Amino acid sequence: MEDCLDDFMARLDHEGGGHTGLKGFFDKLKKLKPSHEIAVEIEKLKARAIEASKRHKRYKNDFPIPNSITSEIDPRLHALYVDVGKIVGMDDPKKHIIERLENEDVSTPLQVVSIVGTGGLGKTTLANAVYQAIKGEFSCSALVSVSRKPNMKNVLRDISERVGISHSTSNDDERRLIDRLRDHLQNEKYLIVIDDIWSTEAWETIRDALLNNDHGSGIITTTHKITELPSKIGDLQYLETLDIRGAKNVGRLPSTITRLQRLTRLYVNYIRLSEPLESCTDLSDGVIGQLQSLEDLESVLVFPSQIKMYLQELDQLTNLRTLNVIMLYPPHFCHADGSDDVERFVGTLISSYNLHHLRVDYMCEYGTLGLLSLESWCPATPSVLREISITNYHIDKVPNWMISLVNLRALDISLYRMGPEDVEILGAMPALFFL
Repeated sequence: MEDCLDDFMARLDHEGGGHTGLKGFFDKLKKLKPSHEIAVEIEKLKARAIEASKRHKRYKNDFPIPNSITSEIDPRLHALYVDVGKIVGMDDPKKHIIERLENEDVSTPLQVVSIVGTGGLGKTTLANAVYQAIKGEFSCSALVSVSRKPNMKNVLRDISERVGISHSTSNDDERRLIDRLRDHLQNEKYLIVIDDIWSTEAWETIRDALLNNDHGSGIITTTHKITELPSKIGDLQYLETLDIRGAKNVGRLPSTITRLQRLTRLYVNYIRLSEPLESCTDLSDGVIGQLQSLEDLESVLVFPSQIKMYLQELDQLTNLRTLNVIMLYPPHFCHADGSDDVERFVGTLISSYNLHHLRVDYMCEYGTLGLLSLESWCPATPSVLREISITNYHIDKVPNWMISLVNLRALDISLYRMGPEDVEILGAMPALFFL
């Protein structure tokens, strides 16, 4: 259509001379022909547009276009139907949970088993495997999912229907649903699986409905969020790895953790400047130095005022091989006043006889901090250090003693300026692979 109009206007401009009088009259007559032609062209285009519209409607009816708005698929759905026999490593935890829940004594108190871990570890699959294996031993059972933002009335109604309560209505409020569940379960040996709990409030609402009737009942919960570790964790005498990096807001470790004398790997939450301080784990209560078997420790949050205390704690860990320290500086901290303590802290760690991997991350809302001088802190000889990483702090120069680090493979530091002598030292390090 646009091409047709453009052609018409071009012809008018070419043929029109802007004359008046008799000649102007003949000029207007000349324009009648192209006007008629353009009218004919427009009618043809109109007919083609109508035909195209009809054809589009026919195609739409014959081949309907699927709705682009699709419902979100629950990622936990597949976990409920996966073939457990094909999953490696499921048998032992499944057996352990079943042993906790199976009890022929009908007077046994309610047993609650929690499966905790980050997303994708198979918590739902494990809970469902246990549920399918032993639900026949209970008079009633239910497996329900809660999710991040649950409608608690729907969750309680779902539990009610699955345990055999058929007279609940959509008008029932949470209190009525809880009362009916308590009445129904009072004399039952029940098994309930509550999958994917995100909040304490949701769990407390559900827990109010699942009373302890001393009939050997059991509850299995799955969650990736915990706010504290139970004191009974000290009873896990054979525990070798404790990883709570995915569990936010675990402020402290219980004192009973010192009984875990086989613990070799401890990973706690690190902090980001965008997160509240409460989201990290404080290890400043004197428990770290008592974990004599520790080989891998990440991520220890240290304030400048805690440097002396942590050096005493870490000095007791003679088996420590990997250490990740995060030094957090408050906004009012004076870098000049505290630089000696910082150098002593880093230098003492570098001088360790046992560390293989040392990572020190300095964090301050103002970005990069001041200068460090490590020239006077010579590591033990022969040094076993394989990695040194110091971020957000400038090193004034490459220390001369670094040439003795024959096992160092990775060096991540920020130099204030690099001179020929620095390049010479780095080039003489035989095992250096990453710089």
